[in-house]
Formats: sequence, C-alpha cells, structure tokens
Amino acid sequence: MAADQDTDLTPKAAEFKKREKAVLDCALELFLEHGESKVTVEMIADKAGIGKGTVYKHFTTKSEIYALLMIQYESEMSDMFQRIGHEDPAVLAREYFNFRLGNPEKYALFDRLESLCKSEGKVDEMVREMHRIRRENMERLINVISRRIAEGKLVDVPPTYHLGAAWAFVHGVVALYQSDFYKSMIDDEEPFFNYLMEVLLRLGNKDKLDSGSGKEDAIVNL
Repeated sequence: MAADQDTDLTPKAAEFKKREKAVLDCALELFLEHGESKVTVEMIADKAGIGKGTVYKHFTTKSEIYALLMIQYESEMSDMFQRIGHEDPAVLAREYFNFRLGNPEKYALFDRLESLCKSEGKVDEMVREMHRIRRENMERLINVISRRIAEGKLVDVPPTYHLGAAWAFVHGVVALYQSDFYKSMIDDEEPFFNYLMEVLLRLGNKDKLDSGSGKEDAIVNL
C-alpha cells in the first residue's frame, strides 16, 4: 500500500519524501552511534549531505525527528504482523521478540526517546499516533494469547499479564545488553541470545507452571 501511494506522488513530492527518509536514516544512525543528546541538527545535515536549513524544511525541532522515528519503528512492526498474518502464532511470537531484541541498542534508544518526548511535551500528538499504532500491534498479540489460553496452552490469567511478563523480560534483556559488566561475562552473544529467546518463548506455559513437565508450548506457541 505504501509503495502504491509513493508512485502517486509528484516528482517534487517524491524527492521531498526521499530526502525526509534520508534525514531520518542518518539521524537514527547518529543517535545509535553517539547518543541522541550529543547529536546536533548540523551533524544530521552533514551526514545526509544537505544544509541545516533543509532539515528544518522537514522538521521544526529535533523532537519531531525523535517522534517520527518512533512512529516508523512501530509501523515496521505492524507491517511485519501483516506479512506474517495469524495462521502461525509460533512464527508471530518469535518474529515479535526478534524484532524487539534483534537490535537491543535500538530498543533502548526508542525507550529513551519516548520518555524524552513525553517529558518535553512538544510532540504530544505524534506520540499519541505512535501509541495508537502500538496498541493495534498489542491487540494482535492479545488475540493470539487469548486463543492459546482458551486452548489450555497458557495460564488462564488476563492476556495483558502475559504481555506484561514478556515486556518485563525484554526490558531486562535490553538492560543486560547495556551493562558492560554482564556483557564481559558473555563469551559468545549469539548462543546466549538464542537461549534467552527460548526462555522468553516459554513464558506463561501452563504445563510448565502447573506440573513442571517441561513441555515446550511457548508463551505464544506461542
């Protein structure tokens, strides 16, 4: 759909949209590399190969860049859900967690940006739009969780409990990846990440919690 909409743009509008994407891509790269507080509009403009004034044609403040990056992040997850559909909840769950944990630095960045935007209060409408997209994504997960609860695969508690447990786990994993102390104890990150993923996918397993049987129906196997 978005690609079809882009083809309907005039050449001038298409060029504007392309330049806006370049600004966002460069800003994200700089935020991840240096931290958002150390990145200036001049740095973003230099990396994008445009003038500072041109950046301000797209964004009046750096907070707008923050907010649009967050909207873009949640929209990417929505697109992922659309591609996967609801036929295979195990795939949906794994891809959801891969999306959140595949780049811990990005997750941590957007968590900081959300807190910053909320405290500044400059882009409240954009933050509300980001939350709207996120709620839609969470509703998709809640529907799958509810179905697995009805099938007896997950503990019969409100679906939001399962979501909350998953969020807490993801947040903890990201914090661990941000800790130099704990990172120094991990010899090989890939198998460690795979182990954490398997633990995460088993959260809320009814058989595991009721009997300790070790059956591997995961949180949204979810």
